[in-house]
Amino acid sequence: MLNTEQLIVEVLEIRRALIRGDYQSEVAISDYVVRRLFNGLGWPRYNAQVVFPQFPIKTRKVDFALCHPNGKPIVLIEVKAEDKADEQATQQLFEYCFHQGVPIAVLTDGRTWKLFYPAGEGSYKERLLLEMNLADGDETEVANGLTRYLAYDAVKSGEARRRAQKDYEASRLQLKAAQKFPLVWNKLLREPDSILVNLFEEAVATTSGVRPDRQRVVKFLAEQSGRGRKNYTIESEPPPPPPPRSENDPNHWFELNGRKRTCKNAKEVLIGVFSELAKQDHTFCQRFRERMPGRRRNILAKIREDLYPDHPERIRAAAELPGGWWIDTHSNNAQKKDWINAACDVAGINFGSDIIIHIP
Repeated sequence: MLNTEQLIVEVLEIRRALIRGDYQSEVAISDYVVRRLFNGLGWPRYNAQVVFPQFPIKTRKVDFALCHPNGKPIVLIEVKAEDKADEQATQQLFEYCFHQGVPIAVLTDGRTWKLFYPAGEGSYKERLLLEMNLADGDETEVANGLTRYLAYDAVKSGEARRRAQKDYEASRLQLKAAQKFPLVWNKLLREPDSILVNLFEEAVATTSGVRPDRQRVVKFLAEQSGRGRKNYTIESEPPPPPPPRSENDPNHWFELNGRKRTCKNAKEVLIGVFSELAKQDHTFCQRFRERMPGRRRNILAKIREDLYPDHPERIRAAAELPGGWWIDTHSNNAQKKDWINAACDVAGINFGSDIIIHIP
């Protein structure tokens, strides 16, 4: 029987272990993360015909098959070591799904969980139902996401399959609408209506303190038509893989003021960028904190403990910056990029030209 509150407790306990770095291997992740969540989702984890480990598919084996009836896979789960749930692993999982025809597939490295609808059309990205981070995401949202597609009762009854198909179809419709964004946006710019002109006028007046001339606004908006088309596209296919790197080509780096600095990982890139900006302007950290105070967490703080008021166990993820400030490094790579982008706005420099980062 599924107990949502108990599942949230399981997620929080797993999170603490992940933050400590307790689980590094596939075996550890399978035993102490995946099986533990099976229990919270109501699966009889010790019934090998229902929770089938190392399920054989032709000459290979998938880490787990969730079965109903016994021995018949309905969900396939592939487990990878930390940071190994990549494009290659996704392709491997979909090959398994092709042979078994399951409606739901899961790829996880313990932290990141990606749930797919393999029966759909399109790229892997288009068939992605849900992506969550156990170590960082809201625990209630994580529990609800797992429950929606993987709860034992929902899978047995077929409700999980129906939800997956419904959510996939809704996502396809949203993608279809999003692909029209550039066309509609450029049409609005070419022929701006009064609402758009009024909104733009108000925003300029609020920012500058001067209300712009209406004809000048209309002319400016019309001139923007088509300018951002290349930068504003909706990807329906994943980008091509980057060219192979030589051994001397660093994996992570950033370039600021024409000087390139190599780093071991994304965390060092984040710390390096913020440190350089803090050295150049002693007010930078304070201004960033005021601009980005954080709703549920702080990114910068003068007191280390203030970064994690609700999760003191994460304090080891804090890194010190010049001027006595501390920065939270417990985030995924996408968040790190967002924070660096925001830092550029605060510092008054251009992201992508004044500062360039490379975080794979």
